[in-house]
Amino acid sequence: MGTLIQDVRYAVRTLSKRPGFAIVIILTLAFGIGINIAVFTVLNGAVLRPIPYEDSERLVVVSGTQKGAVVHEGAVGYADLEDFRAQSRSFENLGGLRGVGFTLSTEEGLERISGAYVSADFFSVLGVEAAAGRLFHPSEDLPGAEQVAVISDAFWRDRFDSDPAAVGQAITLDRVGYTIVGVLPPRFSFPIDMSGADVWTTTAMDAATFSGRGSIRVKVVGRLKPEVTIAEAGADLRTIVGRLAQQYPAVYTDRSVNVDFLADHVAAGRRAAAFLILGVVGMVLLIACANVANMLLARTEGRRAEFAIRSALGAGRQHLVRQVLVEALLLASVGGALALLVVSWVFDTLQAFVGELRGVGVDWSVVCFTAAATAATAMMICLIPVFVTSRSDIHVSLKEGTQAQAGGRRRSLLSGVQVAQVAVAFMLLAGAGLLLRSVQKLLSVDPGFQTENLLTFQMSVPRSGFAAGDAGARARLYREVIDRLEEIPGVQSVGATTSLPLHRAYVSSGFAIVGREAAVPGTLQTERADAISPGYFETLGVPLFRGRYFTRRDTIGHPPVIIISESMAKRYWPNGDPLGERIDLGWILNDGTRSPFEIVGIVGDVKDTALDRPAEPCMYVSCDQAALRFTFFTLRTSGEPAGLVQAVRKEVAAITRDEAPFEFASMERLLGGSMEQRLAVTLSLGLFAAVAMGLSAVGLCGVVSFSVARRTREIGVRMALGGQRGHMLRMVLTQGLKLTTVGLGIGLLGSLALARALSSQLYEVSPADPITIVAVSTLLLVVALLACYFPARRATKVDPMVALRCE
Repeated sequence: MGTLIQDVRYAVRTLSKRPGFAIVIILTLAFGIGINIAVFTVLNGAVLRPIPYEDSERLVVVSGTQKGAVVHEGAVGYADLEDFRAQSRSFENLGGLRGVGFTLSTEEGLERISGAYVSADFFSVLGVEAAAGRLFHPSEDLPGAEQVAVISDAFWRDRFDSDPAAVGQAITLDRVGYTIVGVLPPRFSFPIDMSGADVWTTTAMDAATFSGRGSIRVKVVGRLKPEVTIAEAGADLRTIVGRLAQQYPAVYTDRSVNVDFLADHVAAGRRAAAFLILGVVGMVLLIACANVANMLLARTEGRRAEFAIRSALGAGRQHLVRQVLVEALLLASVGGALALLVVSWVFDTLQAFVGELRGVGVDWSVVCFTAAATAATAMMICLIPVFVTSRSDIHVSLKEGTQAQAGGRRRSLLSGVQVAQVAVAFMLLAGAGLLLRSVQKLLSVDPGFQTENLLTFQMSVPRSGFAAGDAGARARLYREVIDRLEEIPGVQSVGATTSLPLHRAYVSSGFAIVGREAAVPGTLQTERADAISPGYFETLGVPLFRGRYFTRRDTIGHPPVIIISESMAKRYWPNGDPLGERIDLGWILNDGTRSPFEIVGIVGDVKDTALDRPAEPCMYVSCDQAALRFTFFTLRTSGEPAGLVQAVRKEVAAITRDEAPFEFASMERLLGGSMEQRLAVTLSLGLFAAVAMGLSAVGLCGVVSFSVARRTREIGVRMALGGQRGHMLRMVLTQGLKLTTVGLGIGLLGSLALARALSSQLYEVSPADPITIVAVSTLLLVVALLACYFPARRATKVDPMVALRCE
């Protein structure tokens, strides 16, 4: 122990004599380790860590499917949930939820908040207990039950200042009074689209919404019995769906369910990207370690004479190796400690962009990762110097003195490390380039409408003030809102729809073509269906291919009409003319009757969910004939859309005091939001690739500088024998470019493997895209030339007499 303490003291004294050298190494390691810890902490909280519920390994999600595809993000009908509860023998319990928006009445006015309807046993399925008050009783799930609500901890703190007396108080949601019965625990969130819900209430509060066989209404979460496997639970539920298909063939044909673990369901689509980013930052740490290793190796070479003298005075080779190892461990430890500051900076930066990082925090896995990253870093940076020290010939070092030339093996080590740095930098830059090219391709995709100067917002008809099923009153309200909005200066046209392009909310409907036999008797086809206002297509700029748009004459009292998209016309009438054909949706019209719709127009396809996916076939009906409750509004403006938000709020408030418009956004913003994950991966990879390129440039500059310093006598001899400065410049530059070229070749092979890992993020771009390869290669060659130029220029200034005399 005494010897170790002595080594540490000697290492501190030695490093303090060259503080600049030590500071550069410590900062490099702090940045590399800190970035890795920060990214791991975020991914651990958001993707890798088990769901924070009791016995989370038994929690599953039930997803409804149709024709083999997940339906509406996996939601199933509430009636299906009741059947699963009654007939399944695989679950301890099953619960359902449906995310909604509530309009909260406050003293200042109306405010839109996030909320959810849940079955009364939803929280018991998760094993969650109330932090204050209680959660729901089973009786509160029944129609006519008392209207109660549970609030989140954040809502409790913000609205009630954490006052325990909040339990029992009343709040008004959508003009309906609710009694607060409980507060959820801090940091509670349900990870499927409900992480920010403020208020939770029971499904009984909106019984009409959840009624109806086959309705796609709720997301289902269940807790398996201890002895039941997930495969057995899936088979159990599919048997139940099979029985329902026999009882309700028009609803359940081609319907089935999948059962997935909740943790896997949450991480689906994110885990691959998470490990990709973690791997990328790991590569950045490797490059940082390679740079530090090169710096320590260069320093070790400069201390060969010192080590030789110490060995002659009695120090064993084992002691010299231990000294190098202690210095490396000391530098890595200080770098690891400073890495915590980098972690804090990364978190502050992320929160500035994405808000509070829910579920993210330091736990034992993060602590273990930090310790492992620091230890691994220390081993990587000292591996090469320790190897060189252990293999050094002490007697040769004493004979050669301080100007001993680095042997070929040591130069090979330096060169090999630099080649690896260039290869990794090429891989990351190529990956970022491929993603950037994909984004460029996506931005050139025609979404099927004009996005500029288009303002959107949402508004749902209040639950009070309208009789159940009074679609005619809702349609009149929509018409009045549209008329008022069209009078705002700067508004060119207004439209309304139940489903906005590039938005996840949509409605699918079964239908039958009148006069055509179904492929399977008694079954219905299912496609997307929207209710829109006259003027909606004109507002968005959706082209009309045949027939006509809706007009204000398409109201109750006139024949029901429908417009279909081009892809639907091609799918169902590949060789015929759909105009004049009739489609039976089974919808109740605004006057309470039911009648088939006549096709009067064919419009262009609109990208519904994402730019990189084909447009789905779609049907459109006039909301003046068949209105739905939830509606998006679109306004085509003559100027900047954001400038009209306050005017829109004012006009809507003049019509109804029961509902406030919310989620204002320009269509261009929604377009960017549809590529949010792709852009995030591109930005992350591009940032880390730039860091890797910078570190590689620094490393290359260091390798060439070290080579120039070790070859000072050789260069002096060449200059004394008539060598020209230009020749010396080319010689040094050629050395750096050779290393870079080899690294580019290896990096090209590695980039093809990385491109396969990125395949899900690429759009119409080949993994071997020549434009990307040429651009990245050119960029790295230019950076390499700049990195080599300064040491090469220094080589041309060597004075031959000084170089020869120094020996």
